[in-house]
Amino acid sequence: MEALYKLFQRPITVYMFATSMILLGIVSLYRLPISLMPSIENPAITIITRYPGISPSKIEEILTKPIEEQISSVGNIQSIYSSSEEGESRINITFGATENIAKKSLDARARIDLIRSSFPREVEEPTITRFDPTDRPIFIVKLESNKLSLKELRTFAENKLKKKFERVDGISEINIGGGFEREISVKVDKEKLGFHKLKISEVMDALDRSNINLPVGQIRENDRLVNVKLVGRYTSIGEIPDTVIKVTSQDKILRLKDLALVNDGFRDRENISRENGKEIVAIFIQKAGDANSLEVCQELRSLVAEVHSPGIEINVNYDQSIAIQDAIDRVIQTAIYGGLIAIAVLFLFIRSIYAVCLISLSIPISIIITFSIMNFYKVGIDVMSLSGLALGVGMIVDSSIIIIESSFLKYQKFGFNKNIHFESASSVATELFASVLTNIAVFLPFLFASKETNQLYGGLAITVSGTLIISLIVSIILIPVLASTFFLKRNQQFQESEIWKTIHSMKVPMPKWNVFSFIKKINYLNIQEYYKRSLLFTLENPKKLYITYCILIIFGIFSIIFLKQEYMDPSDTGEIRASVELETGIHLDATNKKILELESILSKQESIQKVTSKVEKWHADVNITLKPEFISDTVNVIENLKIETESIPGIFVFFSEAGPGADSKELDVEFIGDDSKTLQEIAKEAAKIIGGIEGIQQVALRFREGKDEIVLNFDRKKAGSNRLSSADVANAMKTSLTGSIPTKFLEDDKEVDIKVRFDQKDRMDLAQVLSTSFPSSDKSTVFLSSLIDLEERKGETRIYRKNKRKVATISAKLGTLDTGTAVQRISGKLSSLELPSNYYFEFGDSYKKLQKNQYEMFFLFSISGIIIYLLLAMLFESFYYPLLIIFCVPSGIFASLIFLFFMRMTLNISVYIGLIMLTGIAVNNAIILVDSVIKDLSNQPWKEKVINCSLDRLRPILITTMTTVLGLLPTAISTGSGSQLWRPLGITVVIGLSVSSIFTLYLIPTLILIKRSQTEDTL
Repeated sequence: MEALYKLFQRPITVYMFATSMILLGIVSLYRLPISLMPSIENPAITIITRYPGISPSKIEEILTKPIEEQISSVGNIQSIYSSSEEGESRINITFGATENIAKKSLDARARIDLIRSSFPREVEEPTITRFDPTDRPIFIVKLESNKLSLKELRTFAENKLKKKFERVDGISEINIGGGFEREISVKVDKEKLGFHKLKISEVMDALDRSNINLPVGQIRENDRLVNVKLVGRYTSIGEIPDTVIKVTSQDKILRLKDLALVNDGFRDRENISRENGKEIVAIFIQKAGDANSLEVCQELRSLVAEVHSPGIEINVNYDQSIAIQDAIDRVIQTAIYGGLIAIAVLFLFIRSIYAVCLISLSIPISIIITFSIMNFYKVGIDVMSLSGLALGVGMIVDSSIIIIESSFLKYQKFGFNKNIHFESASSVATELFASVLTNIAVFLPFLFASKETNQLYGGLAITVSGTLIISLIVSIILIPVLASTFFLKRNQQFQESEIWKTIHSMKVPMPKWNVFSFIKKINYLNIQEYYKRSLLFTLENPKKLYITYCILIIFGIFSIIFLKQEYMDPSDTGEIRASVELETGIHLDATNKKILELESILSKQESIQKVTSKVEKWHADVNITLKPEFISDTVNVIENLKIETESIPGIFVFFSEAGPGADSKELDVEFIGDDSKTLQEIAKEAAKIIGGIEGIQQVALRFREGKDEIVLNFDRKKAGSNRLSSADVANAMKTSLTGSIPTKFLEDDKEVDIKVRFDQKDRMDLAQVLSTSFPSSDKSTVFLSSLIDLEERKGETRIYRKNKRKVATISAKLGTLDTGTAVQRISGKLSSLELPSNYYFEFGDSYKKLQKNQYEMFFLFSISGIIIYLLLAMLFESFYYPLLIIFCVPSGIFASLIFLFFMRMTLNISVYIGLIMLTGIAVNNAIILVDSVIKDLSNQPWKEKVINCSLDRLRPILITTMTTVLGLLPTAISTGSGSQLWRPLGITVVIGLSVSSIFTLYLIPTLILIKRSQTEDTL
């Protein structure tokens, strides 16, 4: 306290220090990165290995299984998911949350290198990348035109816009979708090729040899060395047809134009992008992990505005910065409203404009200085960190209120003296320190929380703790100095404000119920008198209080049993994703026809504003944007869309919400065994069972049936006699059907593929390709059909594995069911399903995350309670008083749970965080009350002493509770993007603190007197 007194004697030092901290906070604010959500690192990698042209079953045997065996010894692996499809093995490995992914990637690379030499030579080098399923484009640009072709639009996007965007700092990847990708096609005439007795590989070799720039060496010129370079690349497309293929025995030059037609065209389409039925070209831009999303999007938008091209309409189709700014503005708005409400409450009770202004100063000062703490801990500005500030606004003024209220109390008892504010600050410093310490102590267990919980809610914990610590320092040091120097002079500080007097003297006729009439009726003396009577009644009839308390606890326990359980509530963002599946093997044109039919139905729906689709072979992703008035009714919209689209034959549409937390409404069931066909049959039967459960909207199969394939068995003897290898035949067929790229054409630093393959008329079906002839060793010709035997069969499209065993997955879209209830009902229904030996099913990550969250939150909650008890025991040097204080907390916790049950809300991670925060906040009032009784050294009878101390502390308890509760009210009732993260938290604290404060005012005095009646020890 002596140190405090010395600071009070040096006001200029205090002002200069406060000013420097405010400046540091302002500077820090401009250094903080801005994003929608905290960056959550996914501790996973993906290993991709390609072996072109090989079937899924062979990929599994040659690549997937050996790699899985090798990397399984890397250590601390949580799960291994793999998929083997034609020409590619993909393995996703998830590690423990605390692992260094860069180091694990190197370890995995070293393990793969040990078996790399055992792979066939044609296998490409395995690539290892960071795996993050949450990666989404932050900016999408749409190009459309009524004058230019889709090929020209795509070329413009690649050559102009993409290059512009690549210069923006903070961009990691740019992809272009839709349109036609430029390609120079060499369409070889099969009959002319056979007539000249040429292989198609000879055409490719000739193109490759004729398009080359090569440094050939150096020559000496005097004292210098001069580089010599041969320039032989094509300089124009017109040069390609003149490429020499062969010089015949009659010295006749055979050129490419004699065998083929060269065309500057486009590649075979792999996807189609469309918006509201019109084809477009789209540019998808992703940011680097630590980049400032807001700055990146704003710079991209300014670049788009600079581009003007006749005939091309360029629009921003998606800009994440709008959602970020909207969410941030909403959080800031709730914080401002909360602050204004807190100030209004202060004025209603304190009624001194000077005191209210003084206390209110602690809000902006504390928040600004907190930005420097955020910068120190590398916490960016996002909805979670700002929610922490919004949650802390109502509590920031608590310490200042206690000090000013203590000054008022001292003035009433002892009159005015010049050190009244310093004495007040010193007298309540211990209880303020205890209150703030318990508030921030509840976040200490977060040190033991999972990495995901820390990354998601760590920013909130730091901002809440930072604002409370700063507000404590401001209230103990800065507020008393300001009060003595500027704001509260002797003649005005303890007087009612003129504004309040004006309100009471107003004689203007008004309706019976209005704000001013309500304000005029507020009289603290009436409240105090009512509290005194009710407290006396409670002290004389304590059993009624105990019964009420027990009833609340019992109802709270029952509400836990019936509360819905989710990891996180999905938010209504106004967007719906539709994943469309068609029969395996359907080509792009047939798929597109079906999707056009689907789009036509969707566009006629009253609730839909925009439909954007990306169509691929036998699959499509459709994004649906709802009209504003239907955003809050997404669940019913999905149900209606499901009914409308069921009439389209040959397709299955799986609808899901697109916002944060949407995954919690999908439940995966994984069937694990050793045979893919058996697993698929089991999964299909299970899907029918699950689909019949009430509350399940849809069930989707996450695997595909095998597709038709033709296997060509090569006859080595016949081929050998004609000096042909299997590679010759395979490459010839691949080039004939699909095409091969022997070289590239360079134009304006842009490489364009030159693809060689048969003309369309020569590859209409397999029989035409098999009629291709090869020059034989005896100068005759041999046909492909004579070297192979055909076999038709069903081939697997993709083989899925989990932890080195095969898996078939189905996804259930939860409608009215929560995850916990859905798991119970599905488990009950599937218990009758007969599974072969060593086959079993388990639930996917959403349920595992829910289970882990429940255990983790129970642990954190328990540790928080223990820490609070330990702190209070040290501060009060007592075992009993901390128990007495904590005894008020359950009333708030169970009241919150009962309210959540009646409001049909879910028990999720945000509620758990709110309960943990409530544990620290709910003890504040009890600390103030107990500390007041302990420090009362008067010789009054104990009952009278407890009642007087309770009455003395009634006003600060009411003010701090109301400022906190009403300050949090805008947070508790806010809606919109991201509100599902902070709204349940706000509701939990508002309800819990309100109820626990009421119980504190009656339970604490009652228990103190009981303790006193049981012992003769002095307090």
